[in-house]
Amino acid sequence: MITKLQKYEQRLDQRLDIKHKKGVVEFNVTETLCVYQKQRDYTLNLMRNISGYAVGHKVPVKINLKQCPMITAGALLILFAEVSRAKIAIEDDSLVTLELPENNDLRTIIDDIGWTEAMTVSFREYPNLMKANCTFQTASKPHEAMQSIYHLLINSEVPLSSPESKVFTKGVNEAILNVFNHAYSHEEYPLGGIGRRWWQACWKANDNSLVYIIVDLGQGITKSLPKAYDEESVPDHIVRAMELGVTCTGDSKRGKGSVNIKDATDIKDESTLFIGSGNAIYTKCAGREPIAVESLLPFNGTIAEWQIKING
Repeated sequence: MITKLQKYEQRLDQRLDIKHKKGVVEFNVTETLCVYQKQRDYTLNLMRNISGYAVGHKVPVKINLKQCPMITAGALLILFAEVSRAKIAIEDDSLVTLELPENNDLRTIIDDIGWTEAMTVSFREYPNLMKANCTFQTASKPHEAMQSIYHLLINSEVPLSSPESKVFTKGVNEAILNVFNHAYSHEEYPLGGIGRRWWQACWKANDNSLVYIIVDLGQGITKSLPKAYDEESVPDHIVRAMELGVTCTGDSKRGKGSVNIKDATDIKDESTLFIGSGNAIYTKCAGREPIAVESLLPFNGTIAEWQIKING
């Protein structure tokens, strides 16, 4: 029996106009890619298909972005994560091919922030993205990742005071350590043997805001932290996970870092923190209480994104 969700997913597939040509699966992206609001399901369905075909079945895929009108920040990093994970896991650059957008405004944006470069280099060159302080990177060593973020912050020339920089980097460091320690704790050989890997990007946007995003393809926050009780809702679960002192380890001395992640949002007015993890969505605006909702389609892992409004 086909459920309502399965029928909905079939309709999402139809919007991707999926074609099978000579052993290659082609996705034709003609809508905005965005994980924040109404385009979330369309975007997550694309990511699920890429992962399922390329990694799950080792079938070559082609992502046609020619008619894509816009790709927002979080979707850019998630797409980079899915594509690069597939290439690394299978050790084959030809497993995923890409047709870049024809929209001039979008093409200028993705070229300027270095996304095009990251998406088109060989998987063997991924370590050099970090060495060259490129905007989009993949990493598996926390110390090296933090060093790179520090350099990206300097290069962005974002005017943060010393106390603001300290708070922000503490939040980023905690997010990285959460991935390293928890995201893949359920797997003996994470991501098909490519390690406890994550993807990150940091740049100054056109509106003069500082953007930092980190993505992993692990088990998700609500799966790494057990429910407090059987009926605990997804929104309540993610809010509790972000509270001070909550930890999946059972150690009362642990679980204090989530407050650092939230505090990084409060260094500037009108700044935001967005977290998508499994079926949970968590949003925190500066000076306000967080809002949590449930996503119909799940994120593959976790995304955490800060947008720090410098002139807010």
